[in-house]
Amino acid sequence: MIFTPKLKIRKINKKTTTYGVKVNRYNNMADMCINELNVSGDKESMDKFFKVLNSEGNNNFQMSKFLPIPKVLNDNYPFRKFKACNTKTVKLKGGEIKEIEIDSNNRTEDEFQKFKAKLRKNFGYDNDYDWCKANWGCSEDISEEMGYYVDNQNYSVKYMTKWCPNINFVIYLHKRYPNLSFTLEFLQSADFYAGTLTITPDSIELVEEPYSEICFGYNNDSGKYYFDQEYEGKDWVDVIGKNWIDILAEYDFTSETVENWNELVEHFEYHLGDKKE
Repeated sequence: MIFTPKLKIRKINKKTTTYGVKVNRYNNMADMCINELNVSGDKESMDKFFKVLNSEGNNNFQMSKFLPIPKVLNDNYPFRKFKACNTKTVKLKGGEIKEIEIDSNNRTEDEFQKFKAKLRKNFGYDNDYDWCKANWGCSEDISEEMGYYVDNQNYSVKYMTKWCPNINFVIYLHKRYPNLSFTLEFLQSADFYAGTLTITPDSIELVEEPYSEICFGYNNDSGKYYFDQEYEGKDWVDVIGKNWIDILAEYDFTSETVENWNELVEHFEYHLGDKKE
């Protein structure tokens, strides 16, 4: 089971939010993004939201319930390149007989290109990958739901998406349910960034910040911690924002208590481009 801690949020100012969480290592795959979405508003608007959420005989949070991939794109992926798998005999003008390559749908390359053009005209894209990236913000539907909370006027769900947060989908929800408010918090460990999308009926604000997972072990001989990127049996601090020294200090990880502090400085200098003395 994949686990991620509840983010503890400390407001620094109106433009920046900094998180600091000391946890045991959770099993987050590098290509996955952890998200937490909160939805709130008047009961009438929430009822409309819940009606779609609870469709299909379950209450699983799936983007396809609200904004499904066009069936023709979902059924015929991939369309990006013509792939010949057979030939057929055609009669050209002038009576010439010729063998022409065809794909698995019995289309010639010319027919294939015309079909792609028709898809782009109708849907904006000719394959489900590009459509998902544009409309959801990520390339696939939600891969794993990790818990939710619900009452008449609030809904909160934690889930994973592939590589990127589903920002575009949440903006779509705002357009579909303009009286609701949405807050999306996300962590992307592979690309070292995190952020918060805040949407009210009157405004949309996206704040993105650098993110690092910092691992510490303990040296019984020296009585000090040591910075280490090996996961097993270590404590972790999720650091979002550039004031990493203050965040680590909250958990007693300082230049006095970490024996290889210079390595930690080099880590942040590399990822943030902002060396802290």
